Amino acid sequence: MGSLFFGNNQEINTGLLLLLMMEKKFLLVFACVVLVASMAWAVPNPVTNMNSESFGFNSIKITWDHEGGATSFKTYRGASINNMQNIGSSTERFYIDQGIDLDKEYLYFVTAIDSSGESSFPLYALSITQTASSAKPFTISLVSPIKKVFSFGEKVYFVVNISSYFFGELEGLEAVLINKDYGLEKPMAFDAGKNTFSLSETMPSSESKEEFSTTYLVRVSGTIDGNPFSESESHLFTLVPKPVYFPEMFVAFVAEALLLFSPVFVLLALAIIIAFSWRKYHLKKIA
Repeated sequence: MGSLFFGNNQEINTGLLLLLMMEKKFLLVFACVVLVASMAWAVPNPVTNMNSESFGFNSIKITWDHEGGATSFKTYRGASINNMQNIGSSTERFYIDQGIDLDKEYLYFVTAIDSSGESSFPLYALSITQTASSAKPFTISLVSPIKKVFSFGEKVYFVVNISSYFFGELEGLEAVLINKDYGLEKPMAFDAGKNTFSLSETMPSSESKEEFSTTYLVRVSGTIDGNPFSESESHLFTLVPKPVYFPEMFVAFVAEALLLFSPVFVLLALAIIIAFSWRKYHLKKIA
């Protein structure tokens, strides 16, 4: 009876051991399934703080923030939420869309990509309408002159730099230097190698010898895809009398003195000539 009892206990213990082993295997398999499932569902966080800025003609730059280790990002665009399509990918936190139409509304979504998959769409879509007034195919900046104060009649070399992402599409670029105070409007020469316009111009003079200010405006125009565009920059300059140094002051003083006393000098010279002639005549008569 004792042997049967021992035998029964051994069978029970063996069954329990097998059950525990099966449970451990089951737990291991279950843990693997849960791990794989969690990896499958652990997609990146959605992007945040989506913004846009004009990036030249018919182009928009989309920017965003993202927390996590995303390896790339996908940009989606559409006319409505129901027809969003992927238009490109980027490894940076921005994307430049160069294929939009002016005065048309577009919606944008951006998703993050990593080894676990693609994030969900952000909580909101970015709505953008690019207008002709905000589309700038180029920008201009004054390189020279740097100073803003000049002497009357001083020669000034104007240089304007042109910056654009679409130089291959720009046509008919030209620049004009304008001064409305003096009716000035002169074309500037273009240097394609440096993307600059330049012109040498002499500042106006003044008879009053008092300083004054005048505005020079640079206007650059051109066309892209048949659409005309122009950019202008105005610059205010102050003109002052040319400083006079001591040698120049002395020469000027002598010249003004001669001019002022020239009648006296002429009369004195005549008196000397008359006196010398009379004396010569008188001495000859005595002899």
